Amino acid sequence: MRRIGITETGKLIVKGADAVTLFITASTDYAGPSDKRGPDPVAKSLWYMNQVATDQHKQLLKEHIVDYQKYYNRFQLRMGSPKLLIPSHFSLLT
Repeated sequence: MRRIGITETGKLIVKGADAVTLFITASTDYAGPSDKRGPDPVAKSLWYMNQVATDQHKQLLKEHIVDYQKYYNRFQLRMGSPKLLIPSHFSLLT
């Protein structure tokens, strides 16, 4: 039997499950240097949670990877010739 609960100290307890998917959302009311407040962060976080809670996990993962890759793949770091195959601690000595 699966059981999910929260203890009096705020710990999440999951028993009898083979897997757990935990969604965490966050938001802020910071709207920039104008000192104006943005939208209610709790309402925005609940909106995000409702969006992810209705989608399938595999679709969410696929969308996350696509979103992440546009940042991850935006640059490359090349450090010399690929023919130069010496350990970095030796190259630092020269």
